[in-house]
Amino acid sequence: MPHPVQLREMERIEPELPLLSENPELKRKHEAWSANRAQFNAELKQPGSEAHAEKWQKLYYRGLDPEAKAAVEEHRTRLRLKPFKRPGS
Repeated sequence: MPHPVQLREMERIEPELPLLSENPELKRKHEAWSANRAQFNAELKQPGSEAHAEKWQKLYYRGLDPEAKAAVEEHRTRLRLKPFKRPGS
């Protein structure tokens, strides 16, 4: 039975795990996100706050950039994949 992803292709991938410090812009964005998240979590405990009413931060789910509050390109909450074909159909 063939695999949905060819094994030879998977074996050719050379994964990398770069340090966040090697990408200053990404590091800055991560720090901004982390501060935003900490603030949301602190406000979550305050009855009547916007965070308390929201209950959970939905920026990622909505595909919003935490800094710009604008939609991220190519965001998906669900993939719409084609079904597997049955042999002979």
